[in-house]
Amino acid sequence: MTEVLAAFLDNLRARYLLRYWEMEEAGIVTDRMTLRRWMNLKQDPFPQPLVLSGNSVAWRADEVFAWLDRRPRGRAPQPARQRAAKAVLETAVG
Repeated sequence: MTEVLAAFLDNLRARYLLRYWEMEEAGIVTDRMTLRRWMNLKQDPFPQPLVLSGNSVAWRADEVFAWLDRRPRGRAPQPARQRAAKAVLETAVG
């Protein structure tokens, strides 16, 4: 890829705005409560939206993609309650 084309694509990504429904279709988010929870995280929160009008918001695509790239890869850790329940079942069965 040429440097000019790479610069053009970077500029395009920086200007593109994602609406909620686009993020939902892409599988980035499944519901608004989860999105709100992600935006309120203390460590590495989801990017804040841009207010386009009174009832319309959008997120900068480059910020969303950067946030996704920072997410951990692999299997999600199990919550403590699930681990405890699994341990109880294993001792009862085994």
